[in-house]
This record gives sequence, structure tokens and C-alpha cells, in this order.
Amino acid sequence: MFKVTLSACQNPDFPRRSDLPARTTAEVAALWEAAEVCQRFIEGHGLGGGNWSGGQVRDAVTGKLVALVSYNGRVWTTERRWQDRKEIALERSAS
Repeated sequence: MFKVTLSACQNPDFPRRSDLPARTTAEVAALWEAAEVCQRFIEGHGLGGGNWSGGQVRDAVTGKLVALVSYNGRVWTTERRWQDRKEIALERSAS
């Protein structure tokens, strides 16, 4: 079980938005589900790439950061430097 952060911030390249959603978390069972939840949040709130500040996926028990979901729904390893991150292949379970 995982918890994924869903959040938005002001994009400095565009006028300020007063309708940005509050930061929240969602429990998910798999990384592919975290990616889908993030995409629904982004689309549902009309966020651009410069607004997306969520996507941190943590183990629900330990709180350890295990993955990052980018604006485009891809899931990545958690290295500090983005250039060092590797994409995580997602497999959907047949449940």
C-alpha cells in the first residue's frame, strides 16, 4: 500500500490562480494506480506542468519515498538529481 501526494503550486510564468486545489494524499495499492490518480488530479483541476508539485509516492507504513510521478504520468526512481532517475516500468494487475 502506498500514499501519493496530490498538490499544485503557482506557475511563475502565468498569472496567479486563486482556484488551485489544496494539498491532499490518496492511498493506492500499486504504482500504476498512483500514476492514474495523479493524472485524474491534474486533469480535474486543469493543471499545467508548471503547476504540478505532487507525485511523491511513499510506503504507507514506513513513510519512505519509493517513487515519483511526473506531470506526464510517468513513474520514476527517487534519486536526488533528476538526471540520475530511471523510469519504472508499470504493470497492471488483472484484479
